[in-house]
Amino acid sequence: MKKGRESRFSLAANYLREVRRQPMLSREEERALAARSRAGDHAASNRLVLSHLRFVIKIARTYRSFGLPMADLVQAGTVGLIQAVRRFNPERDTRLSTYAMWWIRASIQEHVVRSWSVVRVSTTAAQKALFLHLRKFRADIAEGADALGDEVAHNLSRHFGLPLRDVLSTAGRVARSDWSLNAPAGARGQGEEVREDWIDHVRDERPTP
Repeated sequence: MKKGRESRFSLAANYLREVRRQPMLSREEERALAARSRAGDHAASNRLVLSHLRFVIKIARTYRSFGLPMADLVQAGTVGLIQAVRRFNPERDTRLSTYAMWWIRASIQEHVVRSWSVVRVSTTAAQKALFLHLRKFRADIAEGADALGDEVAHNLSRHFGLPLRDVLSTAGRVARSDWSLNAPAGARGQGEEVREDWIDHVRDERPTP
């Protein structure tokens, strides 16, 4: 078990070192690479992706409360980043980092909702939005759907355009939390294994726009 954990952290450390090694691009460099990428230059596309992976990690961190492995969130976010690079138009007065944020978040959110049994089947966009909203306030509904209160439940029903029964059903399932959260780093009780998530070792390096 210890060797497996050390191996996992070793792979994560190598990945993070690779991300940190990638230099930030100037606006001119970004536009030139994006133009080459649109012309079919795969090397230019790869460089754009690599130079923006730090954004993927930063955004993925905000979804840790959903209880999914950080590596999976980063992978999903990277898929979104690749989509953004393919669609990015360098002629517009927008940096790739700004444009890619929507694609990264959308890809991670799609992974999150697909990973929860509460939203695996026949899920509409409104139901996904409700699920993500309720998960942000899961502590407030820890006692179940009844803890929402009639007024809040009706307001959510109107806001998301969903039947009240859907709101109450989703709230109840979120409260039961059919996925457990990743154990945070730090000491537990005596004899209990201490688990850490590799992202805890990442510095929050905010890149310059």
